[in-house]
Amino acid sequence: RHTGELSVMAKFRNVATVYLLFVVASQALLVQTVLSESAKTLIINTEHFPPLSTTKETGFEDLVAREMYRRVGYEIRLNFLPSERVLYNANMGIDDGLLSRVGGMAKKYPNLVQFEESLFKADYVAFSRKKNIRVAGWDSLKPYHVGIITGWKILEENITNAKELTKVKNAKALFSLLEFDRIDIAVFSKYSGLQIAYQRGLHDVRALMPPLATRKRYFYLHKKHRALASRASVALRAMKNDGSYKRIFDRTLGKLMLN
Repeated sequence: RHTGELSVMAKFRNVATVYLLFVVASQALLVQTVLSESAKTLIINTEHFPPLSTTKETGFEDLVAREMYRRVGYEIRLNFLPSERVLYNANMGIDDGLLSRVGGMAKKYPNLVQFEESLFKADYVAFSRKKNIRVAGWDSLKPYHVGIITGWKILEENITNAKELTKVKNAKALFSLLEFDRIDIAVFSKYSGLQIAYQRGLHDVRALMPPLATRKRYFYLHKKHRALASRASVALRAMKNDGSYKRIFDRTLGKLMLN
């Protein structure tokens, strides 16, 4: 009888051990699944500058990036930061990448991988309320007090001889300077500048033509995602070919061209 009780206890221990192993394995599988799903989400840095990127994530770049990454199996979470921090965090690998910047950023931020396919061509223009100002290239800014956003490298590298240069942290601050005549000219991207002037009711602000520069803009990822950058670039090219890129462009930027 005593031997039988020991046998029953041994069987109980065996069953308990198997059950415990099953629970541990199930928990490990659950953790692995969560980590796997987490690994499929990219943190992509951006600034808030409508209509290209908005806090509601309905800007041109927001929508293109979300669809592009979806096609290669990734979700994205947009991380809104000041311009310089957008670059720093992505370059350091704190975050996974960023929305578009001009080509060649890897020269200063060597851990960034530029996509092969460009997103679009951006015009960088001078905005002013003063009717007597004419511009034709970077050197024509010399007589004026100019405002730009810190971290916009194409502007920082080319606007070197203005009468006075004021740098601010975001577009809101930049156009406030223009609104209250603290600067003569705000240099900014054409689409975003038109949108901000319209939203603030600055009907006397003009985008001075021709543009100071026109540059192709590209998405970037940290170098740990080098292979993904190549795949996503192919997806972006496919979006241009199948019409989805144009549909996003028309409903976000196209209306500004009409205005």
